[in-house]
Amino acid sequence: MIVGLGLIAGFLFLFFDLPAVASVVKTVNLGWYGLAFFAVALGVTFYALAWRSFLRSAAIGLGFRKTLSLTWTSIFFNLIVPTASVSGEVARAYLASREAGVGPGDIAATIFGHRIVTLVPFLAGSVVGVILLGATYMYPSWLMATVGAVVAALATAFLAACYLSLRPERLTKVVKSVTGLGSRLLRRPVAFSGIADELASLRGALLRLWAHPRDLVPPMIYSLLFWLSDVSVAYLVFLALGEAVPLDLVAVVYTIGITMQMIPLGIPAYVGPVELIMTTLYSLEGVKPSVSAAATILIKLAMMWFELAVGGIITYLFEPQVLGLRTRVGKSRLPSSS
Repeated sequence: MIVGLGLIAGFLFLFFDLPAVASVVKTVNLGWYGLAFFAVALGVTFYALAWRSFLRSAAIGLGFRKTLSLTWTSIFFNLIVPTASVSGEVARAYLASREAGVGPGDIAATIFGHRIVTLVPFLAGSVVGVILLGATYMYPSWLMATVGAVVAALATAFLAACYLSLRPERLTKVVKSVTGLGSRLLRRPVAFSGIADELASLRGALLRLWAHPRDLVPPMIYSLLFWLSDVSVAYLVFLALGEAVPLDLVAVVYTIGITMQMIPLGIPAYVGPVELIMTTLYSLEGVKPSVSAAATILIKLAMMWFELAVGGIITYLFEPQVLGLRTRVGKSRLPSSS
């Protein structure tokens, strides 16, 4: 995170008028900016509801309040541990499995499906966004080529994940190949048999999950609402700064910036690269550099630092065991509700 903050500070110092950026930040309308924080919380709620839909389809008895709590805990770990969301999903699977009293494979299948469905609006928006940016806005060819290549790589990885979820027997072969490669590289055996049972459970759960396509409608709707809530954060920030920036430009640049967070750069909370991309794209399109930099900073404050604070508090209060803390009777567990 220190590296990321250093990148932002260096970028602002070299290419922006810092007093001008500070002056823009001071003009923020707190009413509009407060709505941006509300939009963040609303987006997380829709995100949790999408997962809740998968849990209900799998007949896993995890109440909404507990689902929301575990979602915030997952977000917290994703922000502080730079492992391309793996850390947060492992924590979510572990805690949900313990709470619901079901096997890890069943929970993992719901998380797998949840991640796939909620990524659809962002990846689709990024692909459409790259096309629109290239056709409508005059960006340097090298920048468009770089952003396009990254989005294409992420889309390919996404399609591969979709294929493996629809053909879970292939997933077993992939994992077996990876463990074999690990044995050769480490020059010591990596036991595949230890995870074979869990993979079999995951395979069966995935097959059951996709057996009823109609059950995908509610999570798809919630995922779209989640994306719209996220995009509205950026738009509300520009309104708070009194800037009339086209909604399509805000949506496209923001979606591309968030999609870039999927790249495992090893920087906690992805501080730095995303801000540089968003600030550059807004500035090149004619938004005042001081405004684009101020907006990007305020967006990050609402999207990352707010989520980090709320997620940390909820994790400490309701899921202390995942932090290595003792469970506090009466305060460590949220009551489950249907």
